[in-house]
Amino acid sequence: SCGGLISASLVAVPGASAFYIGGGIVYTAQSGRQIVPGRPKGMRSASEPFALFEARTIRERMG
Repeated sequence: SCGGLISASLVAVPGASAFYIGGGIVYTAQSGRQIVPGRPKGMRSASEPFALFEARTIRERMG
């Protein structure tokens, strides 16, 4: 998947741990509710606003 390929390319860089602390690949609605709960009402999952919401939520949870 695209998310897996992006993560793989980032961690392939020597010293990646200096800038990459982790991530999340959300493939199903069920995993999305577990990893990123509280999606705002009316926000479609296949949209840029939702991608930003997911990314920001995961970033906040990882520190």
